[in-house]
Amino acid sequence: GEGVLYHSNKALRVKKGAYLVIPPQIPHKLWNTGVGSLEHLVFSSPPFNPSDVLIIDESRKTSEPKIEKFNSNADLKKAMDGAIVHELLSRQDQIMLSTGLALGYLPPRKTATRHKHDISEEVYYVMEGKGTVAVRNMVQEVKPGTVVYLPTGVHHGLENTSHRKLEVMCLSSPPYSNSDFSLF
Repeated sequence: GEGVLYHSNKALRVKKGAYLVIPPQIPHKLWNTGVGSLEHLVFSSPPFNPSDVLIIDESRKTSEPKIEKFNSNADLKKAMDGAIVHELLSRQDQIMLSTGLALGYLPPRKTATRHKHDISEEVYYVMEGKGTVAVRNMVQEVKPGTVVYLPTGVHHGLENTSHRKLEVMCLSSPPYSNSDFSLF
């Protein structure tokens, strides 16, 4: 879907792939401007608490902010396991949040090198495509909506078994670093 994400006194036109770090106490809302559903994924740290939600009083709004187009300046890079990665958080945000967030892509019929992290734990959320994930000696199928938890010290790897790209949201804590990568 597509929409407008209002935050602070700004408005950002969003569609698939858009992301934003919203600090605590910053007013925000998401408005669906499309004809279909607007699926969005929220990572909250600490965990989301409904009692923290404050409804914005729109009757006091004096003017509509100019809607800006979402623009990601992050480059795609090849990760040590062979996946293509788009880091979503700046290094400053990673340090502040003690969390890394990235989109990982595997081309059709490709396999990422099995590896482990001794410092970071990870969570994968499959956004698009189909494949398998090997965790220790177990292999399970993954598809959109699959969540995989990867504790520290556990060998793991993804394989794209389809003819479409496999797209996975990767959350790591602390943020991933190349020095925390060991081949299987």
